[in-house]
Amino acid sequence: MSSNDREVEMSEQKVPHITYADDVDAEARPRTGARVSRRMSTDSMSIRSMSRQRSVDPSLVLPPAFRTMSFDVEQSKARNDAPVKGAPKGAQNDFSTYDLHTIPIEEVFQRFSSSPTSGLSIDQAMVLLRDVGLNKLTAPPSNWLMKTVTYLFGGFGSILFVAAIMVFVAWKPLGDPPALANLALAIVLVLVWLIQAAFSFWQDFSSGRVMASINTMLPDQAMVLREGNWSSVEGTKLVPGDVIKISMGNKVPADVRFFDVSSDARLDRSILTGEVKPLVATIKSTDTNFLETANIGLAGTNCTTGTLYGVIINTGDNTVFGKTARLTSHAKQGLTPLQKEIYIFVGIITALMVSMIILV
Repeated sequence: MSSNDREVEMSEQKVPHITYADDVDAEARPRTGARVSRRMSTDSMSIRSMSRQRSVDPSLVLPPAFRTMSFDVEQSKARNDAPVKGAPKGAQNDFSTYDLHTIPIEEVFQRFSSSPTSGLSIDQAMVLLRDVGLNKLTAPPSNWLMKTVTYLFGGFGSILFVAAIMVFVAWKPLGDPPALANLALAIVLVLVWLIQAAFSFWQDFSSGRVMASINTMLPDQAMVLREGNWSSVEGTKLVPGDVIKISMGNKVPADVRFFDVSSDARLDRSILTGEVKPLVATIKSTDTNFLETANIGLAGTNCTTGTLYGVIINTGDNTVFGKTARLTSHAKQGLTPLQKEIYIFVGIITALMVSMIILV
């Protein structure tokens, strides 16, 4: 049965908004592909890295960012694709205008100059790899000089620093004779100043480890169809337009539009959505929201059962996985309400301190 026939057959059945494995009787559904073996995959696309010990668990930080992004996409569509106020550039608003999950699969292949039977040519893949870059997440830029200044002099740091200098001056040369109590107080203030800076550094460092943990979620290898031949290709060298095969136990290496799936194909999206139940994969769109439809495989998710064939539509930082990771690792713009309250309090304390110095 051809892919077109399968799409027609599936379009005749009613597809729910979101379908999970526990809600569907597999025996009652029409078959969309040949039965595949349930033998666990042992290649490098398997979920072996899931068991690695990580300093930061991505499943704890990614779902909130993903849900926020999905909600903003829904809001944007409700406003006739108007940009969502306050939405980070290059994240939510990009997916609100996506149509790669709703247009016919033939048009998807045309856009990427690819074919379901032969894939891309090797020359095409090399050109695309040079243009779009490697299929991996890039670490956010880090300005350590500015961060160090913030650690030392942000918030109460500046007050502690000035207070320590004043007490040192009170010890010497103003002290006559120098009072050891002033020296002890100055040393304590310096220690507190350094400790609060170290604490701020540790908090920032812990947040930065999220990206390092997330990078382990993408597979090292993938089965790719190029020039009509299947071969194992490094996951970082995948490009949009590549036709890939995802089997039971494999991780999805990039955002993929499915054009052929087995009847028992299931995807575990819990790393992004937090949903425990695996999602039933389809070749027809089940939602206008690109982030929620079942005919799209999202990078970093897992195939728990079945076999899926799809064409890559996003790689690297342009994937849903990459944009979600960016939201969790990039510094937020502007001050949070707590930071604003802290700076107001610091300003009040500073004003009182200066007033006391002038009056006394």
